Amino acid sequence: MRLLFGFIGAVAGALAAVFYVGSLASDTYLANKTFESPEDAMIYHSFIYLGTIAVCLIIGLILGRLIGRIFDWIFG
Repeated sequence: MRLLFGFIGAVAGALAAVFYVGSLASDTYLANKTFESPEDAMIYHSFIYLGTIAVCLIIGLILGRLIGRIFDWIFG
């Protein structure tokens, strides 16, 4: 049960990052930065976006496994 909830949490965290958190985090961080070329801005934006997706995936996995552990404990 923990593994199932872990996978569901990881997918939910990744989807939240892809559709909302990733672009918000990268836009907020790079709002006041200046770059020499547009390619540099694009590279940093992509790096922060993908890093945010990875972090949200891991957080979703951990939260899902914790929820699964609680359900295992209750319904054991």
